[in-house]
Amino acid sequence: MEKHFELVIMIPTYNEEKRMPLKKDFDFLPRHADVMLRIVNDGSTDNTKVILQNIELSALKTQIRVAHFATEQWLSL
Repeated sequence: MEKHFELVIMIPTYNEEKRMPLKKDFDFLPRHADVMLRIVNDGSTDNTKVILQNIELSALKTQIRVAHFATEQWLSL
């Protein structure tokens, strides 16, 4: 059963490879809090997808979810 989160923070991305934070940059999320970080990769053509996959697979994976679109959907405007 999926955990219910009280706060969901949405972050759209598109070709953010050079500005993408590292896993350690997400340590501000308290592990016990009902907070989820939802990152939407809007069809990036650089290494954004790989970086996000590594972040999602980290120890914080219960609080970080990533959605990848194959082509740009204009979500990061």
